[in-house]
Amino acid sequence: MQGGCGEARKFSRELRDELILAVEIVAEYDIVYRNGESKRTRAARLNRPSPEPEVSEEALEYFDTFWQLSALRGETMSGTPVALQPGQIMDWCKLTRNDFDVWELEMFLAMDRAYRGKISQMSELHREADKGRHKGYRTNGHSDDRI
Repeated sequence: MQGGCGEARKFSRELRDELILAVEIVAEYDIVYRNGESKRTRAARLNRPSPEPEVSEEALEYFDTFWQLSALRGETMSGTPVALQPGQIMDWCKLTRNDFDVWELEMFLAMDRAYRGKISQMSELHREADKGRHKGYRTNGHSDDRI
């Protein structure tokens, strides 16, 4: 009996980690920033590889649900995404007749923290690059490979 609980916890941790990585990849490579271009588009234009999010069959429904939830969120005045709230997720569950366990709710919140953290990181990199351009440094538009 105890082995079953341990295996379930291990599965949920592995699933959460897989989904967090996939969300971070999307946030880094597929979000279009102020320059009107995503990092993935820029990499393709420069013939550079960019990672694709790898989502297993077990994780796909959660991945899709996260993006549905994410589409409902607001943004701050600076354009950064507002955190998903447990109540929003529960309201969405009622509306769509989905019933998530507590560990699933925690997983969505962990995915959201990872997403917002990566967006914040990428926004900061863009601000730094913009500062360099405004100071007269020659950047050729996209000199920083981090963005």
